[in-house]
Amino acid sequence: MSLVNNLIYHYCSTEIFLKILEKKTLHLTDREYLNDMSEADIINFFFDNPNNTINRFDLLQLKCKFQTSVNLPDVETIYDVIKSKVYVTCFSEKADLLSQWRGYADDGKGIAIGFDKSELGIQEITPNNPPKEKDGSDSIGLIKIEYLDEYKFFNTLKKTFEDTEISNEKRAEDLLKLSYRMKFECFKEEDEWRIIYTPNLQDYEVQHGINKTIEFKAGPEGDSIKPYFTYPFQKQSIKKVVLGPKNYTRQDDLKYFFRSCGLNPEEIDVENSQIPYR
Repeated sequence: MSLVNNLIYHYCSTEIFLKILEKKTLHLTDREYLNDMSEADIINFFFDNPNNTINRFDLLQLKCKFQTSVNLPDVETIYDVIKSKVYVTCFSEKADLLSQWRGYADDGKGIAIGFDKSELGIQEITPNNPPKEKDGSDSIGLIKIEYLDEYKFFNTLKKTFEDTEISNEKRAEDLLKLSYRMKFECFKEEDEWRIIYTPNLQDYEVQHGINKTIEFKAGPEGDSIKPYFTYPFQKQSIKKVVLGPKNYTRQDDLKYFFRSCGLNPEEIDVENSQIPYR
């Protein structure tokens, strides 16, 4: 695979860009704080979306199966498992995408960091929750998001609930993985990848290079605190930097900054956005 095809881009503000390179860590944030609130509970959002064009009777039948399953008293409920804490950070295969600049990079004033995903040190797996490996290595994974239209999403859910050969616990596990591996087709242009981390928060014992304690920061509006974990990456994983359409950083200054962070400017391609957005 060529280097270009191996790059994934993390869009962020200039302030966050400086912190990421200085500390060489990525923040993994509780998915409940993602920009699109439907992502945190995609299954219930699907059932309750008034714009859904699925036959209402078929949808109601499936929703009843879901609600019956989540209220079983003798097992950990499916709903509780689906709402398990999942920490994420997001990337795009696109190096210069207007929706990403507007939504995640300070309305185009920010920067996109191109990482070589093969050098991030994370397996391309869908993590287990709870982990099955003793060392917890299967609690973190790098995944490519799958995009489904509402009919494919409906059929995927239906197949899961109609499978009588699996236990309720296995069904819960499958639904949890579905909830953080899939998005609706309207987001398809993002070509998104995610680092997904499913920690055991009962004792904060975490593995696989993640910072050993949960950390907290103020929300962007200063009216809340938000939990996160940090993932340290190797400096050689940064291969490219793209300056947003409203970012006016001089390339000489950027090279000085790279050197101050222990990075070799000759090993990092720098480009300006080609989008005429001001």
